[in-house]
Amino acid sequence: MTNKPLRRHPSLVPISQMHHDVLLLAQLLSPKMPIYKGLPQSKAERKDYAISFLIIGLNPILKTTNTNYLPILVVTTLKLINYLKRFQKNKS
Repeated sequence: MTNKPLRRHPSLVPISQMHHDVLLLAQLLSPKMPIYKGLPQSKAERKDYAISFLIIGLNPILKTTNTNYLPILVVTTLKLINYLKRFQKNKS
């Protein structure tokens, strides 16, 4: 039996790539940061990179997330809450 990697739905690929960038930023800000090829190493370089990412890179991510995914998340959460309330009511 071979283990094939799971494929993301094509619509999730952009947000997955954005998520990866944010995870790299979190690693970069960690005091125990491993060495990543192509990313800054000194504290000053890491600070400049983080500020630049927050200004230039994070804005499109938040805009995409808030525009495309947040409404879906809110509606799904409200449906789940209603379902749980009905479930609790029927259980009593």
